[in-house]
Amino acid sequence: MGRYLRVALLAAVLALYASALDHTPPHMHHDEVVIALQAHSIATTARDSDGRVLPLYFRMPLLGDRVWYQPVIIYVMAPFLAVLPVGTATFRFPTAAIATLNVALMFLVARRLFGSNRWAMTAAALLAATPTHFMLGRVAFDFIYPLPFILGWLWALLLYRDRQRLRYLFCAAMLLGLGFYSYISSIAMMPLYFALTLYVLWPTLDRRTLAVAAAGFAWPLLPLIPWLLSEPTFIDGLLYRYSIIGTDTAPFRFSSIADRVTQYWSFFNPAFLFLIGGFTHLTASTRVVGVFLAPLLLLIPLGLIQMVAAVRTRLSVAIALGFLAAPLTAVLAVQDWYASSRQTSILVFGVLIAVYGMQRMMQWRGAGRVVAVAVLVCLPLHFAFFLHHYFGAYHGYAAAQFEWNHEDAMAAIIERNPRDNPRDVYVSATARHPGYVDSFWHLALTIHNRKDLLTRTHYFDSSKSDVVSTIPPGAFVFASTEDKSLLEAARSGQFTEVMRAPEPADEPVFYVLQRNPV
Repeated sequence: MGRYLRVALLAAVLALYASALDHTPPHMHHDEVVIALQAHSIATTARDSDGRVLPLYFRMPLLGDRVWYQPVIIYVMAPFLAVLPVGTATFRFPTAAIATLNVALMFLVARRLFGSNRWAMTAAALLAATPTHFMLGRVAFDFIYPLPFILGWLWALLLYRDRQRLRYLFCAAMLLGLGFYSYISSIAMMPLYFALTLYVLWPTLDRRTLAVAAAGFAWPLLPLIPWLLSEPTFIDGLLYRYSIIGTDTAPFRFSSIADRVTQYWSFFNPAFLFLIGGFTHLTASTRVVGVFLAPLLLLIPLGLIQMVAAVRTRLSVAIALGFLAAPLTAVLAVQDWYASSRQTSILVFGVLIAVYGMQRMMQWRGAGRVVAVAVLVCLPLHFAFFLHHYFGAYHGYAAAQFEWNHEDAMAAIIERNPRDNPRDVYVSATARHPGYVDSFWHLALTIHNRKDLLTRTHYFDSSKSDVVSTIPPGAFVFASTEDKSLLEAARSGQFTEVMRAPEPADEPVFYVLQRNPV
């Protein structure tokens, strides 16, 4: 396959991943919002929202004093915000670009691993068509940001295996060190992959090789030393947020250990992996398609058999161990059941194992050949079904998980609030997801370049009996269906209903009201 054709196919992948980003998912999640705000601050001022110059980690004050985020997604997003119009599609496009990069890197890894352009294209296509990868590749979350580092590590490690040049080993280890900053689980997983590197190299490992690998892994971590000295609350906040400290659960109690073992195996539940995906996380699952396409229910077990029966190399063992280790951080820290977004490394190893399985399957003859052809036919058909459902029904029922239509309601307030005669804005703290409503409002003001309204913004609780009477004439109010007293006041003529923010498949949740003259 020619280079130009491969580039054209990669461009098609990017076009698919980046299509209708402001349509599906239907709204922005609060995690996307706070990431976008920090990236915009870096793009425009080179400082975070607290005024730090190009920090190593980002504190998210709109989510809580103890909340810190990994930096890679913010520094990747910032250049896009510097040159593209600010909006939902622009916030999400960098992740689509990272997802496309993952597909390109998968091609390079598989070509080196399997020694064939055909199998390399197969692996790249399988990753591009993996439902969880597609969904997480279209949102401004950092769940898939470790994958280019993992794939780059595998590629460089394979180059070192074939060419025995230490610079490739240095690069492989360095990518793991850099990947440490890509997602919270990478703090544990990147050292694990470094240990797998040493396992792969063990028969030929000497002091020089070990020193090169250790130096490559260690130097990206050096900035952590001054950072931890300057931000002593960072570790405490990280441990607290991910339920490692500050909870009533005793992690070493027998019942707790038993629960974690049960949860670990749940991540390999065939129904979860191949049929319905996560039960609770609509941000990463449609609930009608698994983490992988359904035919991988056959291909992954076959691949594991092939790796044991025919391949049996240290690298194949490392790939299998990477697959089995993927849920560890989700189990040991947050204990988030069926959270496909928290084990995205399984996508890389699962696809590679599936290609091994496809190789074994293609050796079948007779009736087995018919089964093999049927599996190959089902792969694009199942992906087509997933796309139809994702851009169709899922667009509607995902609105609740993406926290309803803040964008249109807040845009309506801003558009009706002139710069030369601004009115006060009252934002209900009893609205849906009250802890995050201020982050949505900050982003709306950023998108529309109206931060002057921050000084005229008031947050209030409409359940208090006297609050409605304190809203001055002409003021705009952002309210929801939870604000019973406000909606009753609107029906009695005290407020004019400016708009109801539409939802794709539900009744409106957010309202814009304006106080009438007394």
